[in-house]
Amino acid sequence: DFRKNCDDASLKKMFDPSGKIIDAKNFSEGQESLFCVEYDIHPACQQNCSSAACQKATPKEIGIPFWLGRCDPEANARRAELLADAFGMEGALDKHQIVPKDVLE
Repeated sequence: DFRKNCDDASLKKMFDPSGKIIDAKNFSEGQESLFCVEYDIHPACQQNCSSAACQKATPKEIGIPFWLGRCDPEANARRAELLADAFGMEGALDKHQIVPKDVLE
């Protein structure tokens, strides 16, 4: 499990409700332990990346580089293409096709 087994200390962080970056802690089973977070977005950006509060937030996101860029439409499209390619979708990377042809017909 990624959350328990990654060894990158920079991924053991998350935003608290005020937007401060804090250690990602698990308090289950009477023990406090750090866990890894694949992705977290600043609370001011969760509902609207264009809001004034989100525009002022720094950083807006933390986590694995692949998932960063939720507020960037081009980054979202690129992620969709990479995932479609990983699932064997023909034309995902060069023709930007992320829906199977038979679904479109």
